Amino acid sequence: MTYNFKKKFIISTILTGVIFYFIIWPLLDFYKHRYKAVFDHIEEYSFMFKDSVVLNSYFSGIGQYRDTDRHYSYLTKNGYHIEFFEYTELNNISLNSLKLNYLESFPDYEKWHAIQLNYDLSESPIITTKNILPFNNHLYVDINKNAPIELIKSSDNYHVYYGSLTKMLLSGENKEPLVYFDFINVPKTIITFYRMKDRFLIIVISSTRQEITEETIELLNLEQTYL
Repeated sequence: MTYNFKKKFIISTILTGVIFYFIIWPLLDFYKHRYKAVFDHIEEYSFMFKDSVVLNSYFSGIGQYRDTDRHYSYLTKNGYHIEFFEYTELNNISLNSLKLNYLESFPDYEKWHAIQLNYDLSESPIITTKNILPFNNHLYVDINKNAPIELIKSSDNYHVYYGSLTKMLLSGENKEPLVYFDFINVPKTIITFYRMKDRFLIIVISSTRQEITEETIELLNLEQTYL
């Protein structure tokens, strides 16, 4: 009796641990770090568009947010898709040290405790973002090796890159990988790193209906006074 009881107790303990680690804990972790969805919040980043830009009101101002980051999506009437990414722990970063680095081997993001964004959109990068984002005002940007992308415009407040790439990785302090962008559905893109007075934005422009050229950056009001 004693032996059978100990055996059942050990098996029960092991099963409980397995269930907690592989089922309960991931669910609790997801719930804790989940995004809250928002709709029709066009005014959130509308100040970044030039007055001539006409937005599709049904598909603009849609996003999700949590304490560490936020992601908003806008669609223009003529088919340009503009996304804004903002990370709380990058609000005090300087653009002076920011540059794109080429990386041959990317981390296995599928093993991350993470949430995936844009997986259902055909014209946007698919983003995998970790549940915890300790950037601590450090940002390292890596892209796939030999990606034909170049800096086309810059100032103290922004760096604008244009071209093609398949992968982009954002890493924080100690180069810990935190956010992975998969551009497999995006033939050409414009990526803007934008510094405001107390905010830092990453803006991605893409489209499968319109050709992305260097002039597409004119959708954004980079010289506006909201700094």
